[in-house]
Amino acid sequence: MKLSHIGIEVSDLYTMQLFYTRVLGFKEEYKYISRNTPGLKTVFLKKSNMSLELLHKAKNKSHGNSFHLSLEVQDVDKEAARLQAAGIVILKGPRTTGDGYRELEIKDPEGNTIEISKRTEVIPRYPIKAVLFDLDGTVIDSEDNYHEADRLLLRHYGIYFSKDMKKEYIGMGNRAMMAKIISIYNLPATIEEMTTIKTKLYLKLALANTQVFNRMLKLIKKLSTKQLPLAMATGSSPEVLAKLTTLLDIKQYFKVMLSADTIGKSKPEPDLFLAAAKKLGVNPHNCVVIEDSKYGVEAAKRAFMHCIAIPSVTEKPLAPAFATADLLFEDGMKGFNYRKAFKWIKQRM
Repeated sequence: MKLSHIGIEVSDLYTMQLFYTRVLGFKEEYKYISRNTPGLKTVFLKKSNMSLELLHKAKNKSHGNSFHLSLEVQDVDKEAARLQAAGIVILKGPRTTGDGYRELEIKDPEGNTIEISKRTEVIPRYPIKAVLFDLDGTVIDSEDNYHEADRLLLRHYGIYFSKDMKKEYIGMGNRAMMAKIISIYNLPATIEEMTTIKTKLYLKLALANTQVFNRMLKLIKKLSTKQLPLAMATGSSPEVLAKLTTLLDIKQYFKVMLSADTIGKSKPEPDLFLAAAKKLGVNPHNCVVIEDSKYGVEAAKRAFMHCIAIPSVTEKPLAPAFATADLLFEDGMKGFNYRKAFKWIKQRM
């Protein structure tokens, strides 16, 4: 008998995964949506020979700090017979779980849960069936134009808005950003007024000077040959999304195009990506998101999706969220290898 893993029931799966990944150096081994327990999502993390299971039950968000110990044996059914002969009550099982374990459950004298388990099937994998792209900083080189639009807008209110100040808002939807700016500076304006002015300023700049990242366009074209449905999910306004994708001749590659403005919640909330997956008719766990911002990576992982990250802000250390990306190009677009990204996706289709 040996230790298989330790399981922890958590209230916030993303935050807990981020902690164990960033602080303690664990890596995601696999994720699993239970077939037997509705609402249960699990992420298995691994470091060297240690395994950790994080479990989140959607209908029970206040349970936290519940642990179980999983011990591996050669034959779970034989162990069940031995335990029963010794007068030990088996609470669950033996059974075969959806993620491939044969297991049973008992309690120790103080009520702690102990699993007796053995992996009998391969680790479950969710094939990639759709690719979701962020727009700004990921597909198009737009961050300088957005900063200039913000700078011009806020100069009207006597606010100096530097490029360093802009970094905090990269990846955040325009409405969410304007709401935060209004709150911070107590501005005498509405979100609607400021987003409308910003969109006009940005479009004037963007329509005259915006380019598609060439290596990203190559990835988009290669993915389109594999008949993978592609979606665009962005914090930019619907007007910006429509005009720029038409101007840059990339609209035809995307089956679905969504703005956070139409969803009501911006990244890092997962709603935008979940809505895009729903429109594509693909389960979230079968999607991969391609993102440049910390908010986008968090949104992707909260949606239980795969994520390829190409940070716009590459100063080290990177924002903590990037530690949870499944594939990370830590030097951003200058280090992005579209062939590597395509191979990574293809291997998981």
